[in-house]
Amino acid sequence: MKLPLSRASLSHVYPVRNTYVLCLLMSNIWSQCLQLLHTRVNDHSVATWLDPIICESVTHDRIVLSVPNNFFIGWIQDNYLDMIKEIITDLTSTGLQIDFRSRNELSADVPGDKSSRPSEVSHRSGSAISDSFALKHRLNPLYTFESFVVGKCNDFSHAAAVAVSEKLAGSYNPLFIYADVGLGKTHLMSSIGYAVLSKDKTKKVYFTTSEEFTNETINAIQHDKMAYFRNKYRHVDLLLIDDIQFLARKERTQEEFFHTFNSLYENRKQIVITCDRFHNEISGIEERLKSRFGWGLVADMTMPELETRVAILKRKAYEDSVTIPDDVAFFLAEQADSNIRELVGSLIRLVAMSTLQGMPMTLELAEKCFKEKLNRPPKTVTVDEIISHVSKTFDVKVADIKSRKKHKLYSRPRQVAMYLARDLTELSYPEIGQAFGGKDHSTVIYATRKIEKELEKNRPLKSQVEGLKKDIKG
Repeated sequence: MKLPLSRASLSHVYPVRNTYVLCLLMSNIWSQCLQLLHTRVNDHSVATWLDPIICESVTHDRIVLSVPNNFFIGWIQDNYLDMIKEIITDLTSTGLQIDFRSRNELSADVPGDKSSRPSEVSHRSGSAISDSFALKHRLNPLYTFESFVVGKCNDFSHAAAVAVSEKLAGSYNPLFIYADVGLGKTHLMSSIGYAVLSKDKTKKVYFTTSEEFTNETINAIQHDKMAYFRNKYRHVDLLLIDDIQFLARKERTQEEFFHTFNSLYENRKQIVITCDRFHNEISGIEERLKSRFGWGLVADMTMPELETRVAILKRKAYEDSVTIPDDVAFFLAEQADSNIRELVGSLIRLVAMSTLQGMPMTLELAEKCFKEKLNRPPKTVTVDEIISHVSKTFDVKVADIKSRKKHKLYSRPRQVAMYLARDLTELSYPEIGQAFGGKDHSTVIYATRKIEKELEKNRPLKSQVEGLKKDIKG
């Protein structure tokens, strides 16, 4: 229920000079605001970013909120500040100035403060299990939802993963997450297992890779232990299997995984799978398995946009107790545009250089550290290279892409290749048309616009095109 908390609404009941009464009533603002935020933000985001906020003080025109650290301040201001302002304005019928303070800084001067380093506590927020317990279940204790930075590139997959961790074998079974190498698939999958065990240590959670599954299948056959192998994998509450694409062309292993999948699914046990491509695009995998991968929810992850890459860098720096200036963070994020591993690696390299040379972490040092990459001339992309990559991805001949065949089997890869040619080269529409066997420029315009429109709503196609871009650029 909305309370009349504004100064105007209180003035006819209490004199404005009664500051104590005014502040006492207004101190309820944040608790009410938080209740309303619960109705507009998912539970995990509230628990991660909003519940840690503490209302330190409220006056007639200002509310002071403290958060664990400066990283929280930046993230909340970027993602939730407008919503918070709107709710507080609605509650009070007037706008309040919102000030955020870092509790790290507030407690820095407190004598005898022996709080743990950020790197020692950041991933354990709200954890109910020890690192050794997580490792026993083959989970990386650093890979949790709390340490996963969410952006437009992965918000759908993240939301799906959180939903699975909260309700196993619900609507999203199996959960199939696909993305290019180094974009956080394993982190997100491990986070599911970590969250499940944090809530219930008795759950049977098993994390494996398709390579390990293959090796165990071979050993079980060799030593006549198939009964033990099947019992191990078919009696878990949650099976997490990484990089399923490596089961390609391993017929006996696929046979065993097919029956394992069926057993778990029929007994309402959760399956989470990661892959480096859309499930229907995995070559060497039986169709019956591909079909099952799409039974539940298929979610993709793409390369983080610049702002999210900066947030990832700041998170990593905070966990390692490193201070990284904003201009340096943006510079590193601009240079690392292929995957998150490269991004984190660039930070590690810069920190090492800064430490070894005894120099502060400045933009000048960062440019010196990556001088070789900055001076490297950009690769010139040709239409023939684009067509060659597209033909391999879609498994059609180069001649068919350049032909006038109108069947969808050939027209789709042709349109994608034309779109990429327009995006990755400086050629005009007529020049691109000539490179595709003398097509009219209007054909190229139609193809590029059609793909542009489809990319806005077709996630598998978007992931496929992004992957092609990276391959073509080398």
